Amino acid sequence: MLMIGAFFGAMLTSLTGFMEELGRAESAGVLYGALGIGSAIMALSMTIMPQRFRLHARFLVFALVMFAAALGLLAVQSEVQMTWVLVLLGIGIGPVLVTIFSIASERSPKGRTATLMTILSSSIVVGQATLSAVTGRVVEQVGVDAALKLPVYAVGAIVVGAVITFIILHSESPSKAVAASV
Repeated sequence: MLMIGAFFGAMLTSLTGFMEELGRAESAGVLYGALGIGSAIMALSMTIMPQRFRLHARFLVFALVMFAAALGLLAVQSEVQMTWVLVLLGIGIGPVLVTIFSIASERSPKGRTATLMTILSSSIVVGQATLSAVTGRVVEQVGVDAALKLPVYAVGAIVVGAVITFIILHSESPSKAVAASV
């Protein structure tokens, strides 16, 4: 969740720098909203995903969707291209958020779910604040092209987390996974 926050912070700050270069800094927030379009639709669709599409597989698949979309940040040249990249990123981020919360809820010790959810939510805030500051410095001192790499790196870290989660949870037998969640 820390890296999801890092992604949000790096994305919004580098997007603001990108839009400023285009002379349309005031549109950064509206464009950032494009991330929410795919995110909201896909997050809500997690409720209708088949049970056989296990949480650890969802995490990996949608993290990879995010990474593929994030690579588009390295080539964007226009507001239209950026909008499409943000929509595609949203298709991955919504399910990743829902899935991480679901995995945590499923595996939290009895009576500790609220505490764990609070920690996860706070991690998003810490990651966002940290990478917003770092990305702002990169925009100012190195440039927007360098800053647009930071969301890609954050998504790469999310993919690494998804791979590790997939390996751990996939290797557990179903009875162990149920026992661990009880």
